[in-house]
Amino acid sequence: MNHSPQNTERLNTKPELWTRPVLLGFAEVYRKKGHRPKFRLRWGRIAAMLCLLFLLGYLSGVTFLYLFYKYKREFETVTYVDTLTWPFQRQAFRERMGEYFIERAMDHLNEGDFLDAYHFLRAGVARAKANLEGRKLLAEFYEFGLRRPDLAGDLLVDGLPYAEGDALYLRDTLAVYMRNQLDEEIQDTVSEILTPGLLLPEPELGDGASNPDLVYFQTAAFFSARSHFYRGNYDQAEDLIKEFQLEGTRDGLFLTALINWERGRHKTAISQLEAGISQFPQVENFYVHLARYYREMGDYESARRTSVLRIASNPLNPIPRIELLYAYREEGNTEREIAEVEALLRQFSADERTLQFLANFAAETGQPDLAHRLYIHALEKGFDISSFALLVIESQIVAEHYSSAIDFAEELMEENPDWLNARLHIFNSLRSVAYLGAGDPDLGQLYLNEFIKAQNSRVETFLAVAKRLQSIGLPEESREVLRIAWESNPDNQAALSALIALDIELNQTDDLPVFVRQLLTMRRPSYRLIEEAYYALSSDRFFFSEERETLLIELQAILSERNVT
Repeated sequence: MNHSPQNTERLNTKPELWTRPVLLGFAEVYRKKGHRPKFRLRWGRIAAMLCLLFLLGYLSGVTFLYLFYKYKREFETVTYVDTLTWPFQRQAFRERMGEYFIERAMDHLNEGDFLDAYHFLRAGVARAKANLEGRKLLAEFYEFGLRRPDLAGDLLVDGLPYAEGDALYLRDTLAVYMRNQLDEEIQDTVSEILTPGLLLPEPELGDGASNPDLVYFQTAAFFSARSHFYRGNYDQAEDLIKEFQLEGTRDGLFLTALINWERGRHKTAISQLEAGISQFPQVENFYVHLARYYREMGDYESARRTSVLRIASNPLNPIPRIELLYAYREEGNTEREIAEVEALLRQFSADERTLQFLANFAAETGQPDLAHRLYIHALEKGFDISSFALLVIESQIVAEHYSSAIDFAEELMEENPDWLNARLHIFNSLRSVAYLGAGDPDLGQLYLNEFIKAQNSRVETFLAVAKRLQSIGLPEESREVLRIAWESNPDNQAALSALIALDIELNQTDDLPVFVRQLLTMRRPSYRLIEEAYYALSSDRFFFSEERETLLIELQAILSERNVT
C-alpha cells in the first residue's frame, strides 16, 4: 500500500499527557497537549484504601470487643476468634457468655462468695435463657435471699418454654408458689398448660415406660388440686384428681386422704394412708400424717406402731426415731424414751444434724440435762455449737429453771463466742423470756425490745417467742409480739391465726372482725380456729359490728362442710 507522508504523520501522532498526583495520590491533575489541565479521581486506589480502612476498623473494633468482654465483662474464656465472628453469631456468642457466667457463679457459690455468685447468675441467666439450672439457682436467691418469691416464681415460669415438658422443672416451679401461698399464680400457670379440651396422652409408651407427657400434665393438675385444697375448694380438687387420673399416683392418693380427713371422713382417710404405705413404703408423708391422725383421735398405740413401721422402712433415717421419742413422752413411757436416746447418741455421735434434732427434742420437752450433755458433746466434736447453746437455754426455760437459763446466758456473754453476734436476736429473745419468767420485768422487757428491734428476726422466731411468753403467763406481751410479727408480714397466715386465737382467749374484741376478714382471704385455716371465731363473733360483744352478720354467714358455710355448726 502506498502511504503519503501526510497520512503517516496522522497515524503515529498520540496526545501527550502531563499528570501530577494530588490528594495523597487518590486523585490526579492531567493535561493534554493543547488543552487546559483537568482533575480526576483514582477510583481503584480509593476502593483499595476504603477496603483497607474497613479492615483496620473492623480489626480495631474486634480488638476492643475482645478486651472489653475479657476484662470488663470478665468473660475470661473468650477468644479473639469469638469476637472476630461476633457480628455473624451474636446470639450464640451471648449464650456462651451466659453459660460461662453461670459456671463462674457456681464456683463462687462453692467458695461461699454469695454476692459475686448472685451477680454472675443474674448476668448468666439473662444471656443463657435456656440454662434451667442457672434459673433454679437464681430463683433460690430471689426466694430465700431477697425474700421475693414472686420474682423467683416468675423467673422459673419464664423458663418453662425451654423445659420442653420437663415435669421435674415444672414441679420445682410450682413448688415456689406453693411454699409461699401464691395460689393465684399457681392457677394462672396451670391454666396455660391444662387448656380446655386437652386430650390426655396414653399412660404408658410402647416399651411399658411411663409417658412423660402425661406425667407433665399430672404434675400441673396435682399442684392445682393441692392449691384448691389449701383454699378449701375440695370439690375442685377432687375433680382434678379424677380428671387427670391421679388416684393411683403417690401424690394423688395422699391428697385424697387429706381431703377426706378435712371433710370429717376420718376412717376413709386412715384407710387411704394405710394403702399408701403399702403401695409406697418409702414415702414418709404417709407415715407422718397417719401417726398424726392417730394421735388426734387419741389412739397413741396405733400412732407409735406407725412410727415403728416408718423406722423399719428406712432404718438409717434418724428423724422418725426422734419423732418416736415424742410418742414415748406422750405415753409416759420414760424407760423406752431413755433407751432410745442412748441408742441415738451411740449410733449418731458424729452426725451433727441428727444431734441438733435431738437437742431440739430436749428443749421442747424441757430436759436441760440432756440439752447440756449434747452441748458438751458438740464442743468436744468441734460442731457449730450456736444452736446447741441456744437450745440449752430454751430447755431450761421450758423446765422453768429460769435462774439457770440466766446464768448460762451470762456465761455465754462473758465468753463472747464468734457466733453470738449473728444469733444475738434469738439470744435476746431467750434472755427476755428467762428474765420475765424469773420475775424481773425490767430486764425482761429490755431484752424483748432488743429482739423486736432486730432487723434479721424471722416470723417463725416471733411465733416461738410468743408461745414461750404465753406459756409463762404473759399473754399481753405475747400478743404484742404476735401483732408485730403479723404487721411485719401481713401475708403470714400462721402469725395471723395465732393472733386471732389469742384475741379470742383474751376477749380482745376491737380488731377481731378485721383479723377474721383478713384470714378468710388466705388459705383455709383449721376448723377448730374457724369454730372458735364463729362462736366468739356470735356473742353479744359483736352485736353492733358492721361485718358481724356477713362474717358469721361465711364462717358457718365453712363449718357446714364438716357438720360442726
